[in-house]
Amino acid sequence: MELDYEDQASYTLAITAHDNGIPQKSDTTYVEILILDANDNAPRFLRDRYQGSVFEDVPLSTSVLQLSATDRDSGLNGRLLYTFQGGDDGDGDFYIEPTSGVIRTLRKLDRENVAVYSLRAFAVDRGSPPLKASVDIQVTVLDINDNPPVFEKDESCTR
Repeated sequence: MELDYEDQASYTLAITAHDNGIPQKSDTTYVEILILDANDNAPRFLRDRYQGSVFEDVPLSTSVLQLSATDRDSGLNGRLLYTFQGGDDGDGDFYIEPTSGVIRTLRKLDRENVAVYSLRAFAVDRGSPPLKASVDIQVTVLDINDNPPVFEKDESCTR
């Protein structure tokens, strides 16, 4: 039988000893066996993909969206940290709060430069070795009226 902490965390066994006397006598004691958790479950995001939007003129550190993942393991094996890796943070335009999973703006956004960001975040447990899961995120930058109209040519009319 394979033991799995997530299915049952402990077992209680009743052990009875009998002698061969006449009359026969016995005694019973109980033993509790605690199962230790192994880091055998990877984190799982609650959604297959996350989408958010933000106006291009928001202040720095504005919350865009919040990721959420779970891990069936207990203790450190089930405690999660959220992170971006490499250029998956929109080249530094966003950051993620490690414990809450909230994605925030790190720099001023400009829809005319980047209208849609494709990001990738990870949920990493604190087990040894750590297990992780990834999720794709799409952030749409919403336009504001921040560019005045400009004539293509500045020609003057003479009569």
